[in-house]
Amino acid sequence: MFIEKIVTTVFEPAWCKVDFSEYGQAWRDIRPDKSPLACFRCDREFEDGDTVGLVGMHRKICNQTACRDCAEAIRDQLHYEQKYPSQ
Repeated sequence: MFIEKIVTTVFEPAWCKVDFSEYGQAWRDIRPDKSPLACFRCDREFEDGDTVGLVGMHRKICNQTACRDCAEAIRDQLHYEQKYPSQ
């Protein structure tokens, strides 16, 4: 018998830096434990030359990496929420 349990975690981004760094050999040399690196949101693995975004989360969760498309989407959503706060 097997019991399968799926847990969903919701993360709340606080800020986003779209052009944080460029992924390449220098990144792998500095962070050997984080290789290969993937986008936190879409799980796409980075390739050499890709722009890496950095997303800071609320509630003291570690900063997370994001691909350029996801980082721009997160940044745009944060700007929208600041401009039109929910009531």
